[in-house]
Amino acid sequence: MSARRRHIREFIEALAGPAVFLSFFGIVYVLISVACSLSVGNDPLVAEPAAVIAGMVLGLTLVAFLLLAIVCIDASRRLVEAENDKEDTFLAKVTLALAALSGLAVLWTALPAATVSSVC
Repeated sequence: MSARRRHIREFIEALAGPAVFLSFFGIVYVLISVACSLSVGNDPLVAEPAAVIAGMVLGLTLVAFLLLAIVCIDASRRLVEAENDKEDTFLAKVTLALAALSGLAVLWTALPAATVSSVC
């Protein structure tokens, strides 16, 4: 594989952390909306929307952190392997930084969604 192709692949892998966060954010938003819409009316399908929302957010948060851990482990492996190549080192560090920031964003989204009472 040529160096250019490898760097393009590594750049796309660097965007895996933000992709995990954006997917997490979208799924949480949709599932909270669905849970709230199923909890209104004369015969609601979801009796306790706050508990359902907290459980869903907790489960999705664990999955997101697992995926971000996989991204970090892969980037750490690439960082160790790329001792002399400045481009590989830079892309591995960028991947680690973006995954860490995405982890913070997942936590920042999950805490209010799980702890603040819903207004369904």
